[in-house]
Amino acid sequence: SGVGSSKEADLLDEYLSSVLQLKEKYKGKCNILVGLEVDFIEGYEEDTKRFLNQVGPHLDDSILSVHFLKDKEGRYHCLDFNEDVFAEMIDTFGTVKNIYDCYFQTVKQSIMSNLGTHKPKRIGHLTLVTKFQQAFPPTFSYDQQVEEILDLIKAGRFAVDYNSAGVVKPLCKEPYPPKRFVTICENKNIPLVYGSDAHTVKGLLQGADKLKKGVHFSAPL
Repeated sequence: SGVGSSKEADLLDEYLSSVLQLKEKYKGKCNILVGLEVDFIEGYEEDTKRFLNQVGPHLDDSILSVHFLKDKEGRYHCLDFNEDVFAEMIDTFGTVKNIYDCYFQTVKQSIMSNLGTHKPKRIGHLTLVTKFQQAFPPTFSYDQQVEEILDLIKAGRFAVDYNSAGVVKPLCKEPYPPKRFVTICENKNIPLVYGSDAHTVKGLLQGADKLKKGVHFSAPL
């Protein structure tokens, strides 16, 4: 959510400069947006706001996502790093349900947080906490929590990232969010923006064939 060193600042400047050059090069041929995925990290709201105030004017698109959860001791855990880290998190948080509860509560905080005028208007991979569900299956329903989040998204005029990356994750095997929540988005007229979450060229459109059929995708807000 922020740039913590001069090297990171240089990399960000290089990225912004490169994409702006590509936008100009392919103007009229291809619509290229300058975008960032911005981490919401509990306790770093003011840092994130300052970062967005600095970088936001240069962006065409951005996503607000939760990857890091704060435990009761004030330590942060990357919930989607790998299954071993998730297993360690179960020891720390006590149960799988406690991790899910913390994740969805943090997503709610991200939506309600004051991150300034350049706050992203799309919520990323809404059910990322399910990434390792085949190894650590939830024995409880989390539907009400997601539905409450969708109400907040609707009220705040946000969009939802309909992210197909989970389909190709061997311990997830479904999109973020699953189809039942996509139907709720459609019923509430919440914009759905497709996301492949590609970290490489090969990742483009990964899992897209498993998304709900007939979904109307919106352009980024």
